[in-house]
Amino acid sequence: MTKTLDNDNAVLVSAEAEETAAAENEARVMEEARNAASGLSHEELVERVAELELRVYQLNGQLREESDRKARNQESQRKGIERARKKGVKFGRPQLSKPERFYDVLTLYNEHQLSCRASAAILDVSINTFRKWAAEAAEEAGSEGAAGEAEGAGKDDNE
Repeated sequence: MTKTLDNDNAVLVSAEAEETAAAENEARVMEEARNAASGLSHEELVERVAELELRVYQLNGQLREESDRKARNQESQRKGIERARKKGVKFGRPQLSKPERFYDVLTLYNEHQLSCRASAAILDVSINTFRKWAAEAAEEAGSEGAAGEAEGAGKDDNE
């Protein structure tokens, strides 16, 4: 399981794949040890154990190299992202802009003439996007109208 990225041709190997490979290799080494132990002389057993130890050390070295390479690739990728951000590259999905008729539809929605679903369908956006835009508009209206509300806040309804 590898992914090739355009950024400095970095190749990232998933940690799961590394762990799976290590577990498979360890199981294979243990199986070879069990098979090797049957009917061998002491010298042959010692030789097999030495061979198996060497293979284990080699596998550990390979895993360490993979880990180091992965860390270098991640660092390279992080630096590439920093360079791109300094150049003004924007990451992620671009935001939708509100259509011109949004405020007309919002007025109808606020007057309970349209449902949220119908409003979203008219604007050709998802319901969640319409709700988010409506909340933003309400917040903007709340901050603009806060001074007017503060003036009327002291009035009593019984006057």
